[in-house]
Amino acid sequence: MIANLFRSLGIAPMTTPNVSNPTVVPKPVMRHTVTHPRAGSDLISLIGFNDQAFPISLPAEPWAEKLGERVLALPSRIGGGSTNIASALRLALEMTRRCPKGCRRRIFLLSDGEANVNTHDTEPAAQAIADAFINLNVIAFGEAANSTLLKKLAAKTHHGKFIPVDGLHAMASALQHGGGPVQAKRQHRQETALICIDLSPSMGSRDMQNGQTRIEAVRDALKSLITYKSQVWG
Repeated sequence: MIANLFRSLGIAPMTTPNVSNPTVVPKPVMRHTVTHPRAGSDLISLIGFNDQAFPISLPAEPWAEKLGERVLALPSRIGGGSTNIASALRLALEMTRRCPKGCRRRIFLLSDGEANVNTHDTEPAAQAIADAFINLNVIAFGEAANSTLLKKLAAKTHHGKFIPVDGLHAMASALQHGGGPVQAKRQHRQETALICIDLSPSMGSRDMQNGQTRIEAVRDALKSLITYKSQVWG
């Protein structure tokens, strides 16, 4: 009778599910999955480019033996005849997919000149990095130190930086601090630095401080970065 009264008032009575009836299946509870920031040692990856980009080292901890060996061998990798920055940026973006989930990703472009091949693809490649919410920091030396194009590439990404340098120490400092100050280990989100290195013939020019070639300065700056990261995370 009470049920009939509720129905006459337009009120549906509350019913208790019959748990003994196997046909009654409770609805699953939907939960939102959150990807938490990943903690741990920073990683370093190396990409070379001249006519085309090519991987030199996949993301590795700074004390990885192969990473150190490949940094030392950089002067022997100079070749080609052009500077394909678009290819380097596309490969760097592709390699970010190999980074651990929850890891911050930053791309560094080290170049001594303007892109002179696939130039129509260069800005779209930087825009794709921006669309993926990844920083692009450009470290420029030689003719590139006053490059309007390289400044524009860095400016496309959130907090991207254009950093002109004239020698080893300035280059090492730019690599170490391009991602901002390092916090305490327990507070620092793991980061992968994907470093694109110009290996076109002009990188053999001996016009850096202390009589170094440009690629020798890059090599030694990367050695300094590895030492720095190893001290922070070792």
